[in-house]
Amino acid sequence: MWLTNKELLKLYTFLFLAIRTNLLSWTSSVTGYGLNEQLYLDVVYPEDVAYTYKIRQARDFSDTFSSQLRNVRLIATNPPHACGRLIENGQLLRGQVALIERGECSFMTKAVNAELYGAVSVIIMDNKHDDIDQWIDMVRDETNRRVGIPSYFMLGKDGKMITESLKSHNLPAAIINLPVNYTNRMVVHHPPWNYW
Repeated sequence: MWLTNKELLKLYTFLFLAIRTNLLSWTSSVTGYGLNEQLYLDVVYPEDVAYTYKIRQARDFSDTFSSQLRNVRLIATNPPHACGRLIENGQLLRGQVALIERGECSFMTKAVNAELYGAVSVIIMDNKHDDIDQWIDMVRDETNRRVGIPSYFMLGKDGKMITESLKSHNLPAAIINLPVNYTNRMVVHHPPWNYW
């Protein structure tokens, strides 16, 4: 079946606009550092924050996933910064994903502490809770430690909305899928407070 010139023009226009607006990307790497690459986290539950969130992998100290985690728990640590070896709800982290707030110590310290409790990944949310567009590159600190779990950065507003939802529903965790790569998908269900 051959396309007419008019149909071809429509197809080329659609593809051009899709690529230009990042609705469609031709990349396949899972690191999120190639041209137009972006990784995501899907919150499945609670429903009031069940959206797709952008995340960015740590620049030079994070491990990577070999497969996607589906229906795993995202647990906000107590204390939120997780800078000390004592995480009060650390026993809940085994086999789950830790949600930690940025600040008071290095990104690596946070990831190492979560890993000590058995977390399979860590999401570090920005401590600027109203921020919806300021990405931070998480880089290694001056120590020789190794982080053996995938580590990601999340925008402050996104992290705040998730943690506030957990508190308001008195829930210990959100249910998530991680990482999600929407390279070839056309529609992403993004949070209403974020304009991407």
